[in-house]
Amino acid sequence: MNKKVTLFAYIVVVLGLFALTGCGAKGMQFAEFKKPQEGKGLIYIYRPESFIGGGIYYDVHAQGKVLGTLRNGGYFSAYVEPGEVEFWAKTEAKSSVYIEVKSNQMYCIRGGISMGLMIGRAELNVTNALTCKNEILATQYSE
Repeated sequence: MNKKVTLFAYIVVVLGLFALTGCGAKGMQFAEFKKPQEGKGLIYIYRPESFIGGGIYYDVHAQGKVLGTLRNGGYFSAYVEPGEVEFWAKTEAKSSVYIEVKSNQMYCIRGGISMGLMIGRAELNVTNALTCKNEILATQYSE
């Protein structure tokens, strides 16, 4: 009986690992920053790979639309209109950051997962260009 329980536990762990790895970003590796479009701001939203909350992904919203889906180890970029812009995501609770977007400027938002009651909570933080440049290199396009 003890061998059956051990085998069952092993199978559950292996299947759980397969499930978690299936939710990560699978696109092209980040290569370089694009230039902002004339009259728009360019936002890079990325999430360093982490085992904690690895199976959770969420949509990031701004200016009344979904900009993209942020997956574990992923990134995407979006052009936005200038002005004060709220970027937000929600799983169990809503996380928001505000950026005063200027024309022809680039900004970075780092995503993550924090502890929640039932599932992890989306977490967004504005980050500086140097931190973004160092961390985004290890991410893949999040489709």
